[in-house]
Amino acid sequence: MKHSVALVIPYFNGGGGMPAYFPYWLKTCGCNKDINFIIYTDLCLSRMPVPDNVRVVQSSFEEFKLDLQAVMPFPVEIDTPYKLCDCRPLFGAALEDDLRSFEYWGFCDCDLLFGELYPFLFPDNANLDAQRIFSRGHLSIFKNNELNRWAWRDLPDSGCQNWADALTNAGPRCYDEWGGHVGGGMSMKYANNNILIDDRQEFADIRVYSHDFHVVREKYPEYKWETFDANRVFYWCNGQLAGLSVTPERTVRITRYAYCHFQKRQLRINGNPDGAAYVLSPPNHLISLDAPLDLDTTTIHDVKKMYGTHDYLWELRTFSERLGRKIQKVVSL
Repeated sequence: MKHSVALVIPYFNGGGGMPAYFPYWLKTCGCNKDINFIIYTDLCLSRMPVPDNVRVVQSSFEEFKLDLQAVMPFPVEIDTPYKLCDCRPLFGAALEDDLRSFEYWGFCDCDLLFGELYPFLFPDNANLDAQRIFSRGHLSIFKNNELNRWAWRDLPDSGCQNWADALTNAGPRCYDEWGGHVGGGMSMKYANNNILIDDRQEFADIRVYSHDFHVVREKYPEYKWETFDANRVFYWCNGQLAGLSVTPERTVRITRYAYCHFQKRQLRINGNPDGAAYVLSPPNHLISLDAPLDLDTTTIHDVKKMYGTHDYLWELRTFSERLGRKIQKVVSL
């Protein structure tokens, strides 16, 4: 019998609607029939093709904050929707009524394209003693029990941030993941209290500011890249996600992933989500294909064609934005 899983996604209007890639994210959700998604939002999604395994709960940001504050020992002011990332460890307790029927609850971002998620979460050799599966903020799931519902409140801090300190700080504190650079989040707190995390890295977390898709491989506190293959693109078709790249030996490498994470990239959409397949290519192109590829016969030429040309303007613009932020930070000191 399969495990029941619900992933929680709060998304509130911060000055605009859903991102342009959201229908593509929804379609990849819909191909994961073994996973349930619960979106809390103040936006109307009635015109979008919402799959049967995606539940939309209409809620204002203020109403959602009240659910969170109801389980806090004392109220904490949450000023912006982005700050809800630090509140994710509280979802199990705050949303218990919506989650009680599931064996696992968790959270995820929507700047993702999912492959077939369930086999990566629960492979044949999965350690079912793990309280948490995956350890990053872009996707994690927890056993639905008292320990995990209240770990943020009841676990000893063990050298990590206290929940109140993390949530009262207006800036992002990475409290939902490792957060070693800001004092330690819940993943570190679990590790320091010897609570088992199944920390397999079956996903492609794309480095934020690199033009090419360098996949981050992080095992805290180490930080490195998966490979330096050239011309990496991501290919999605019929619920499967693969990374395609050219190795130093001039062969095509095909790597299956649970999902890819393209954070902080304003995607340019070419086509529509009804396409037979998608290609995500550097630095920020999401392209619909009319017909699927035959990966068994994919050549270096095919990969390079999907990769396209190097976008030097994007690279210059990104560098300028980063430099501007650094200058502003220095000036404000």
